[in-house]
Amino acid sequence: MKHLRVVAVLAALAGILLTAGPAAARNLANAFTLTPMIGGHVFEGNQPYDDDWTYGLALGYNYDQIWGTELLLFYTDANQSSPYTGSADIYNGMINGLYHFLPEGPLVPYVTFGLGAQRRDNDRRSTENDFLLNWGLGAKYFISQEVALRVDARHLIAFDQGLDEPSKAHNNQLYSAGLTFQFGAPAPAPEPT
Repeated sequence: MKHLRVVAVLAALAGILLTAGPAAARNLANAFTLTPMIGGHVFEGNQPYDDDWTYGLALGYNYDQIWGTELLLFYTDANQSSPYTGSADIYNGMINGLYHFLPEGPLVPYVTFGLGAQRRDNDRRSTENDFLLNWGLGAKYFISQEVALRVDARHLIAFDQGLDEPSKAHNNQLYSAGLTFQFGAPAPAPEPT
C-alpha cells in the first residue's frame, strides 16, 4: 500500500515532466549537484526482507552538459520476513556515471551506471558487506536554472560475499523521486550585441 503512494507521486511528477518548462533551464556544464531523494527499495523474493521506503542523497558534478558523475548513498530500514524477525539497516553506497540526453532543454533524460557496496546490518545476527553493480534510467525536469525535479529507477546487483552462498547475486530495484539543486557553474558569456 505504501508503495502505491510512491507510484502515485512518481506518476504525478511524470505528468509535470510532460509540460513545457522555462526555456533557459538546462543541465549545466561544470556544475555541482545535490539531490535529496525518497523512494522504495524492492528486494528479490528469496531475500528475507520486506520491500520498504528508502532515503537517499546524491552529490554530483557535471563535466559538461552530457557527462556527469555522482556519489549516491541510500538507506533502508527493512523488516525481516520469515524465518527471521526484527529489522535490518541496509546501506547502499555507489559511484555512478551519468549520460544526459537533450541537455539543452528543461526535460533531461539520462542513463546511469556504476559500482559500489551494500551493507546489511541484521538485528541480533550479523553484518554483511557485498560488492554492488547498478544501472538505471531517470529524468530531470528543470523548473528553474538551479532546481530540477528528478525521478530515477535503478537495478542493483549485490554479489553476496557470505560463506553460505559465495557466488550468489541478489537483484534489487530502487526507485526514487527528489529535487536536484545545481550550483557553482561559471556564468555564461554575454551574447555579442
